[in-house]
Amino acid sequence: MSKALTTNPLKSLKKSFQATTHNLEFVNDAKVEGYPQPIPISGVVEFNVDGWAIDEAANKPASEVYIEVDGIKLFKANYGLKRPDIEKIYNADMRFTGFRCPVNVSEIGKGTHHLKIKIVSANGKEYFEPDYFVNIIAK
Repeated sequence: MSKALTTNPLKSLKKSFQATTHNLEFVNDAKVEGYPQPIPISGVVEFNVDGWAIDEAANKPASEVYIEVDGIKLFKANYGLKRPDIEKIYNADMRFTGFRCPVNVSEIGKGTHHLKIKIVSANGKEYFEPDYFVNIIAK
């Protein structure tokens, strides 16, 4: 069962204002692109947020990925999942750039929530925070 982190490991890192390449693709198996928001989450104890992320400036995989809920709760993603499609677009170093982040519904509560991805650079010294978010509604 996934738990929100009790401390924020990003606080000790510098926030980068550079863009990086990523895709938050699925929330609870619903493809985010083109899906009307908020994406409904119902009948589950836990849902997954899936996608991929790289440190474009370094031309390397990121070191970690997190999903932030409502600017308050932070969940660590399982980063380094195999993504042959991303390898094909970039290079062999980008093969393991996928992530899956389980989010426990009881940790965030019912209602509308905003999910945002946070990507730690390859060197682990800074993080990227894209300026878009995904809306969900937990029922």
